[in-house]
Amino acid sequence: MTPLLLSVLILLVLYGVYIAAITVRREASPADFIDGEQALPGWAVMFVLPALVATGPGLEQQLGLITRFGLQASHLAIGFVLTAMAALLLWNRMWYVTRVAHLPTPGEALGQFYGSVTLRVVMLGLTVLFALPFSANLLSSAAQLLERATDGLLPRTTGVWLLAISLAIPAIIGGWRATVMTLAMYAVFLALFLPGATVLA
Repeated sequence: MTPLLLSVLILLVLYGVYIAAITVRREASPADFIDGEQALPGWAVMFVLPALVATGPGLEQQLGLITRFGLQASHLAIGFVLTAMAALLLWNRMWYVTRVAHLPTPGEALGQFYGSVTLRVVMLGLTVLFALPFSANLLSSAAQLLERATDGLLPRTTGVWLLAISLAIPAIIGGWRATVMTLAMYAVFLALFLPGATVLA
């Protein structure tokens, strides 16, 4: 089982590098590296946002609650789905307003609308303050799951570094678009893995 799991992880990393390379060849200007040409496909965003919301508290903990308490614990997952749908609607509206105003990012659109540079700084600061602990929590949970799945062959610290590097490579090479496309593929893989693992178990 462990060699199969490690092989799948290697394939996922190679997929991220492949998508990043394709994205770099397609981008017309350096600005596209940051904003993804402001043309991210809707299906990718539709998969990424629910996956991020669902994995926030930890996928293993959510499945453990359902195992321990039955289907009445699944209301938490339903709340995640509703939150993800609301986030998707807000995401599309914000980017639409940004495109109409000919501005690079939604943060720039808010700053322009309210005429405040301070608002842009605050928005950036809040994003960083939220993103760092959220990313650390996700990496820690995923590495702990890997450690248990490999029976300690892949320690938690090593798993955190391997996962962080494998997720950083598409962002470094291909920018925002490559990151979103790679995460969308991971979300699709997770959606197929959960029922598959349930049937096999």
